[in-house]
Amino acid sequence: MKNNLPEDFAALECFVSEWVLPDSHARSTKRFSTPYEDTKTFYDNMLGYAEMALKLLRHRQIGELSTQEENLLELMLAPQKSGLS
Repeated sequence: MKNNLPEDFAALECFVSEWVLPDSHARSTKRFSTPYEDTKTFYDNMLGYAEMALKLLRHRQIGELSTQEENLLELMLAPQKSGLS
């Protein structure tokens, strides 16, 4: 499997092709067009890695992120909790 994310986030690789999107409009469209259960599965998986991802990205500058870190950031931006529990 290709390493699209930093090594510690390998369990999230299965979400990269579907959820790493270029902008907020694309992320919003994806959230609203994806079945609830699929969105919830994605959200629940991301939530388990959120603290670790924030710790990794906290001191990085946007223009200086590696491709893997950029992908992780895009995954972190994709979920939206409203309506999910």
